[in-house]
Amino acid sequence: MLKSQSLRLFYLGVGFIYAAGNLWATFLLWQVLAITRSGTWVALAAATSAVPALIVGLTGPEWGFKGKMGLWLLGVGIGFATLAPWFVHSAPMLLAVGLAEGWINARIIPKAQAWLMSSVPSKDAASVSSRFEMASRIGIVAGPLLAGGLITISGAVTTTLGTACLFLGGGWFWYGLDSETRGTFHPSHRAASWRAVQKDGFLLTALGVRAGANLLWPAFTVAIPLLMRHPWHAAALGYGVVRTLWGLSTVLGTWLVIPRLFKQLRIAYFLSWVLTGIAFWRIGLAQHLTIALIWVIIGALSSPIVHVALDSHIGTRVEPPLQGGVFAIQRLVMAVVNLIGLFLLTGAMRRINPGSALSGAGLIMALAALVGLLLWVTVRRPRRQPHPTDQKA
Repeated sequence: MLKSQSLRLFYLGVGFIYAAGNLWATFLLWQVLAITRSGTWVALAAATSAVPALIVGLTGPEWGFKGKMGLWLLGVGIGFATLAPWFVHSAPMLLAVGLAEGWINARIIPKAQAWLMSSVPSKDAASVSSRFEMASRIGIVAGPLLAGGLITISGAVTTTLGTACLFLGGGWFWYGLDSETRGTFHPSHRAASWRAVQKDGFLLTALGVRAGANLLWPAFTVAIPLLMRHPWHAAALGYGVVRTLWGLSTVLGTWLVIPRLFKQLRIAYFLSWVLTGIAFWRIGLAQHLTIALIWVIIGALSSPIVHVALDSHIGTRVEPPLQGGVFAIQRLVMAVVNLIGLFLLTGAMRRINPGSALSGAGLIMALAALVGLLLWVTVRRPRRQPHPTDQKA
């Protein structure tokens, strides 16, 4: 079982890694747009995270990836610091580096989640998952803020060096940890990970709901900048307020809401998507930014429940050697379906009012979550199976 000091180092590393990934993702889109002035190139840049997630979801996080995670992160940091002057001004080179970073990131996160879950008693899974979520949310908020400041103040090379420092920091925190995934991985575990999802009623239903929700989520991403122009008349400042408020509210939700729901996380999972859908519906109808911001807070407060509920369920119901593969499948659903939705909804909003599109997407999301909850409760609710880590309790 992990000591508290090791857990603190692990969570610090999570925060640094998520900050690095989100700093890089923000910089990549901005820099590619600045170089090419092309929406097609920006879409290709966005795909640099989805393509590795697809490959990792199909092959498992162990394929082509051996050794301790801390060493990999140190290597990524050194690579960014060394090569930054040679790739930051070339769009093709940026995409190539984006694919490489996405390849490492798509493997590191599932391995880290599996390592954490297999290192604690099953009774602590929800608690440690909540802390993982808190650390990642702080990184998700900090990364884009750092990117905006560094791009504005110092330029492309320095921004990339900032990314390198964050990766090096994450590697430093994880270097001393026994960061090999627990359990022996075998190639057959790839297929077994998919079978584990299919046999688990909650996991299969929850990932189905998540696929639908992530397909619709880009309605929020695309609609908000358009609604800032009309009818909210708030321009870029208002957009920044919405993004920051959403991020801070997810941190607050992880801190205040999730600990009160540990015993009902699976039901809360579906209700969280219902509340997010209702929030999207109301934001799309709002004629004033103030009203929209209230619903942004409401939707964001419940959002982290989705991650903690799924992660803790995987940690307590899936065999340790398969957990990394199942976490990778979850990321595949998140990244690939979201990218498909981005292309579909971007095209749809050329013909549909963005507020109407967001409201419609929110209603469908809420309805799909309710159907998923009903399906799980009445048909697919799984029986409790003993977990190998129960003996640690």
